[in-house]
Amino acid sequence: MRGRKSVSKILSYANLTAHTEQTLRPHLADAAVHREAGHDTRAHEAWVCACTVHRMWEGLAVQYLEPHRRKSFMADFARLDALMYPEDAAPAPLPTSTESGHAQGL
Repeated sequence: MRGRKSVSKILSYANLTAHTEQTLRPHLADAAVHREAGHDTRAHEAWVCACTVHRMWEGLAVQYLEPHRRKSFMADFARLDALMYPEDAAPAPLPTSTESGHAQGL
C-alpha cells in the first residue's frame, strides 16, 4: 500500500511499552478501589480493561515490533505481568553476601 507506513515506522517498542504501563496503572488502581468498596462488577470491568491493554501490548509488540530481538523484552514482560498478577510475581532476588557487605567464608 503506497503511502502507508508500517507500524514499526510510526510506533516504537519503547513508546508502546511506556504507554501501556501508563495506561495499565489507572485501570488496576480503579479495580483495587472498587474491590475494596465491594463493587465487584466495577472491579471486574476495570480489571478487564487492564487485561485488554496488556494483551494489546503483547499482540502489537510480537506481531509488529520484533520484541524477541530486544534485550529488554523479557524484563518488560515480567514487569507488566507483575503489575497484572502481583500475587504470581517472583520476589526480588536476595543480595549475595558480597552485595550485602558480608565477607564470604568469615
